[in-house]
Amino acid sequence: FSIITFSNSAGELTSMASADNKEYMKTAVDKVRALEADGGTNLNQALLLGLEKISISKPNYLILLTDGLPTVGVRNPDEITKNIKKNIKQNTRIFCFGVGNDVDAFLLDKIAGDYRGSSNYVREHEDMEIEVASFFGKISNPALTDCKIDFGNLDVYDVYPKELPDLFSGSSLFIFGRMPVNKSGTVTLTGNTGDRQRKFTYKIESTSDVSGNQFVANLWANRKIAFLLDEIRNNGENKELIDEVIKLSKQYGIITPYTSFLVTEDEGKDIGADKPMIKKNQLYDAASGYAPLSREEKESMVSQ
Repeated sequence: FSIITFSNSAGELTSMASADNKEYMKTAVDKVRALEADGGTNLNQALLLGLEKISISKPNYLILLTDGLPTVGVRNPDEITKNIKKNIKQNTRIFCFGVGNDVDAFLLDKIAGDYRGSSNYVREHEDMEIEVASFFGKISNPALTDCKIDFGNLDVYDVYPKELPDLFSGSSLFIFGRMPVNKSGTVTLTGNTGDRQRKFTYKIESTSDVSGNQFVANLWANRKIAFLLDEIRNNGENKELIDEVIKLSKQYGIITPYTSFLVTEDEGKDIGADKPMIKKNQLYDAASGYAPLSREEKESMVSQ
């Protein structure tokens, strides 16, 4: 592994072929403890230097830890993501860990989402030790990589997320889609555990009783609106995409940058204005559907 530090510029603090050398590990820890936070945040240079250390012959995790916005070097988020795309290797996952309230959560979500990782946040009022332990426990135990899902004869469409992330021990993956008719069938999930391919098949039983599952449609709509807003941000405003956002917003009562609702006392919450607002520059992450939020906030919103 290699440790890259960055402020106004980036440099390699230490590297080793194996973590089994206890003496060398102690030296690395001492170097980390001696670090002082100062200067700017050259996020772009740090990421590119980290990508240079990637080994083509084995799986790689690149973990980005930051407490600030890009302030030095390349600062445009779109340019940073383009530079990553030019230098990334296929066998690399990127995980982002943001600390405090002064991080570009949209950029971190985008990087992690594009490269099958996850984004994690520790707000100023949260316990960092809990979040770091949870993050380390997750990435240390990959359960299923290169995940793919097959809905068989269920004719499922409009599925989100479009690309499935890897699954780690203790994590969950929520996949939302639509069916033209209600029917029974099987869903097959495939992936790899180490060098072994795994396959899981689940039976789906048709039911007309959906009275307790109305919230699922709203979660799906949140996903699709977030996806459409991301497309608008990356490719520019398009009338067709904007019209679709407005249509979904009105149908499911989800406030977006292109819609607003006036709620009177008589109307109460009928139009769904109490639902989470999706901001124009906000992505969803593949695991929970909401970002940029802390782990506890995500779990709370999904459980509601």
